[in-house]
Amino acid sequence: MPEEPINLNYSEGERKTDFRRQLRQLISNPESIEAFIISRPEETPIAFIIFDRNEADELKIPIFRFKETKLASTILRHCLFECFSKAASENRNFTRITENFLDEKILQALQEDYFMKIENGWLKMNINVAKNTTEISSCILNLCKAPKPEYQFFLSVVNLLNNKEYVQNINFISDIEKIFYPAKFIDVEIPTFIIPIQYWFAKELFDKELAEEVLWGEKEDLALRRECVYYRSKSASGGLKAPGRILWYVSQYTGGSSSTLGAIRACSRLDEIVIDKPVDLYKRFRRLGVYNFQTVLKTANNNFEKEIMAIRFSDTEQFSKPIELKEIEKLVGHRISVRAPYKISSKDFAMIYNKGK
Repeated sequence: MPEEPINLNYSEGERKTDFRRQLRQLISNPESIEAFIISRPEETPIAFIIFDRNEADELKIPIFRFKETKLASTILRHCLFECFSKAASENRNFTRITENFLDEKILQALQEDYFMKIENGWLKMNINVAKNTTEISSCILNLCKAPKPEYQFFLSVVNLLNNKEYVQNINFISDIEKIFYPAKFIDVEIPTFIIPIQYWFAKELFDKELAEEVLWGEKEDLALRRECVYYRSKSASGGLKAPGRILWYVSQYTGGSSSTLGAIRACSRLDEIVIDKPVDLYKRFRRLGVYNFQTVLKTANNNFEKEIMAIRFSDTEQFSKPIELKEIEKLVGHRISVRAPYKISSKDFAMIYNKGK
């Protein structure tokens, strides 16, 4: 654990002695304190974060530091996502960042992820439920009743969720799901698709369990990105449209020392569908994909003039319990195709999602 702060803020009067004192106070309570560090082998940390679990309903983050590198913005957004995902997975409904020294880049990222500025830091509500609108509205209302005035910032959303005109707007509900990630509204017909993906691409794009590579390597930038792109033929698209949700069906694989059965393994937000020629798509999304141009071109049957589809997605939530096809069909009570994107109802999504998470 570093005793030297990353990006010491001299202009704001920060001193090394103050940082070390704060660090010693925190680690004196190891039962509720955890350090999270991102670094390359034998190098100083690129990111240094401390989690404080002293309060049951909050994940507090008193230290949130990043070293200036070419990947600083990518690492920052990745770490923010890890913070409130961790809070939600522990059924803590709030993520509170109390770091005193936040630069403009961090402040902008906090606002983009819907953290609210409060008197002593930044606060985000993260609700780990998949329920109907009325139930989620009630959940938010109950959380706002806690004896902490800053929680009442979120009451305005309750009023919006009680407005039928807003609730029927898919774009609005998709935005609300992003604000309260990983909350899912199961009574709104947000377009939801099961999309088949080959084992190799799932491993590179989002599946931590399948990936055998170390974090730092040829694709370190992609490994830390919350936003990715997947290419496929534009035919048999199953009516794909955005905004929406994706349930990823990862194909069966047997090879080397590993063997996996075909299963739904993750859920992502579907942000954009773009259809264009291979060269144009590759130029536009090169930074977000694992494909080289030859692979993109192969998707178009090596035809430079043939249009293909790019699926831009983000904030992938990996399932703790992958669900095989036969189990999915038993769950929803009907057959499901995994040969191409397959649209499902919100009711089916709720059963599959709640089974996997």
